[in-house]
Amino acid sequence: MATPREKQQEVLDYKGGTMGVSAVPGSGKTWTLTRLAARLVTEKDLDAHQEVLVVTLVNSSVDNFSNRIDNLIEEEGLLPDVGYRVCTLHTLAHEIVRARPDLAGLTEDFHVIDDRRSSEILSDVASSWYTSHRSELTGYLADDIRSHKRKEVLASKLPTQLRYLAQHGIKYAKSLGLSAEELKTELAESGKDFRLAEMIQSIYTSYQQALDVRSAVDFDDLIRHALWVLKTDDELLHRLRDQWPYVLEDEAQDSSKIQERILRALVGEEGNWVRVGDPNQAIYESFTTADPNLLREFVDEADESPKLARSGRSQPSIIKLANGTIWWSKKNHPNREVRGALTKPYVHPTDEDDPQQNPPDRPDRIGFVNRDFQVEEEIDLVARSLKKWTEENPDKTAAILVPTRKVGVQAINYFKEKGVPYTDALLKTTTETRKAAQRIERVIEYLAEPDSATRLAKCYLQWRSSQVEDPNPDAIKSTASRISECDRVEDYIWPQGDRSWLASIESDLSNDELQRLEEFRDKVRYWLDLSGLPIGQLVMALGRDFFSDPDQLALVQKFAGLLRRANSYNQDWGLPELSSELEVIAQNQRKFEGVGGQESEFDPDEHTGEVTISTMHGAKGLEWDRVHLLGVNDYHFPSGGAPGKLLNEKWYIRDDLNLQAETLAQIDALSGENTYSEGTATIEARNEYARERIRLFYVCITRAREELMITTNIGRFENNAPALVFNKMSDFYNEHIDE
Repeated sequence: MATPREKQQEVLDYKGGTMGVSAVPGSGKTWTLTRLAARLVTEKDLDAHQEVLVVTLVNSSVDNFSNRIDNLIEEEGLLPDVGYRVCTLHTLAHEIVRARPDLAGLTEDFHVIDDRRSSEILSDVASSWYTSHRSELTGYLADDIRSHKRKEVLASKLPTQLRYLAQHGIKYAKSLGLSAEELKTELAESGKDFRLAEMIQSIYTSYQQALDVRSAVDFDDLIRHALWVLKTDDELLHRLRDQWPYVLEDEAQDSSKIQERILRALVGEEGNWVRVGDPNQAIYESFTTADPNLLREFVDEADESPKLARSGRSQPSIIKLANGTIWWSKKNHPNREVRGALTKPYVHPTDEDDPQQNPPDRPDRIGFVNRDFQVEEEIDLVARSLKKWTEENPDKTAAILVPTRKVGVQAINYFKEKGVPYTDALLKTTTETRKAAQRIERVIEYLAEPDSATRLAKCYLQWRSSQVEDPNPDAIKSTASRISECDRVEDYIWPQGDRSWLASIESDLSNDELQRLEEFRDKVRYWLDLSGLPIGQLVMALGRDFFSDPDQLALVQKFAGLLRRANSYNQDWGLPELSSELEVIAQNQRKFEGVGGQESEFDPDEHTGEVTISTMHGAKGLEWDRVHLLGVNDYHFPSGGAPGKLLNEKWYIRDDLNLQAETLAQIDALSGENTYSEGTATIEARNEYARERIRLFYVCITRAREELMITTNIGRFENNAPALVFNKMSDFYNEHIDE
């Protein structure tokens, strides 16, 4: 085991109480937190039912933490996967609500819909509202819209804007713990003319009714209901406090008020809570419920507040540029409302005896390129530069970080044209996780009810589709439909004497179809023989039936672990409940632990000699030897205050209002958080967006180990200037980089 740095050791020496840890990029945050978790498991003499609870932001971190903790625990001669629990907040909330669904007004068989399905339902509800109440929203339109443009706005742009307003407004209300009925009551009691909040309340009510009909909840409901269950059931709360005597929270800069309230309830007044994060890396805040100030306040008030400020990731000149960004934004940003974007600690290089030495200082490997580039010209310059660089550095990693996915797709075309090796894995979303889970879930669902012809037909669809490289969907569906019409499944699977389903329909079958049905029958018999295995072994055996690809088998292993753990918490569960749990995983791949798309598990070091194309936000948590940062202009990186440069402000809305910000501000005012004055929220939204963009710039430059190039462009309409942060950091680089 490597020797911890002084401040890392301070974290590892944690005895109990509250600890708030600020960790700069590349400071070994994960290394430290996993070792703290392992130390608590091995040294704190936990009872058999007790665990160290680790709550993290994304699914990939669940796997990362679990694997690291397992390795450390095994080094001490203890069993892996025992004495700790790593999960996302959504997983934690799901378990809490499952314990007492009645307190949340839910039935035992409630299920969680994923973001895609939630969006579809909300879109239908919002469209219906718009048809009946359009006039309530058109009062926000600008007066000078030309007639032909007004038709376009009313037909498409305003309905689209309404869906965004509804999505974020409902999410925000739920984060405040407000049901649709409670929001309606608040509106009635306030006596305020809050048209936007009234609109959200009306759509919220219809949306929630649509979920109720389906016995469903969305992800935001899970969080809201979990808090209510903890507030209502003292016995459950005390049992969970006893089960999790230590709570460790990763990426706490992205925590929300409701997440903080849930964890604070689980910790209790005298509990043990460690929160680790970097407020300077809070890049998901605008129009979300995340609030980096929550971590700042916790650090100030905690019993202990060590700072992990030493980083061996980047060469000293890149560190100096990152610190210059902090210094300038704190002291000299011309918009005083933006000056709180970044805070100390500054990043410090590692000591001479540190095992992770910074790369050698090379000031000449940092460049700011300021020309009147079209977007295409900017991409072309970078592509030509990287073609030569990858040829000369086949053992190193590189990335271009783009402001939007659309620009990334443009870059792919240029890279193809110039023969630049690249990977676009971070731009993609994948359905492989869902497909893999669904295939196994269909079999387990059938094994739970083996006389169901309908379930057997669904199994056939999944099995046959996985057997051939280029399946004929119509033929597969036709055979599946035939299976679904089988009166007695046992006459197909276990024919006896004259009771043979295949024999009774043989004259209607082609030789190929008969052969496929016989092969499938043999496979089903094998599955039935497996049905008595423990759930983890059953899932692995089924996975080997469907998959041979190592990545897919790795997913199956995750499913097996998840269901094994779910069964350990719910020992009375049988195949029906475990099948339902796997269905939840299949439908909610991004929210439930350990299961995510390729982008969540991306390792740059596996892509040496090629260029990673990623959005700026998608690069968080990753690092490359060379980084190109594109499109740093005043459109993508505005300075706040002035209208016209914020993506959420629409040209067809009057008075340059940001309706999204105004909607959330009205809901805030109803909950007693703030007073409301039209336009004030719009100005604050511009400032907050500017603060977030400075943090995004900081995050992007700290992805680079050795080389960094930053470029700008004039944009689609040729009216964008270099961003203020681009100009100021370029000046800082020229003035101070050789000091």
